[in-house]
Amino acid sequence: MNAAPYERIRSQIQSGDIVFVRSRGTPLHRIITFFTQAPHIHVGIAFWMEIHNVHHLMVVEANGGAHRQIVNMSIYKGYDMDILCAPVPWESIAERALSRIGE
Repeated sequence: MNAAPYERIRSQIQSGDIVFVRSRGTPLHRIITFFTQAPHIHVGIAFWMEIHNVHHLMVVEANGGAHRQIVNMSIYKGYDMDILCAPVPWESIAERALSRIGE
């Protein structure tokens, strides 16, 4: 999938897809992209979860090595993203993938 705003691609994201969040050019983002030599400032694994009959798009990401966090993906509202579609069903890799975040 090509880079697109979160608001436009949210409904197309499937559990297990890898989400690359693009820089918006802030000073911190420029530092990150300078050292990584990539246009992205964050990467994580997207997944859908249901809370009180409402579907929420979440992302699990490493933040500082082995420190992991799960956040509502709407925190990246206003960012462009590149999505790498999961090559296998999320259910078949969820446990292994989540245990290795940050490695």
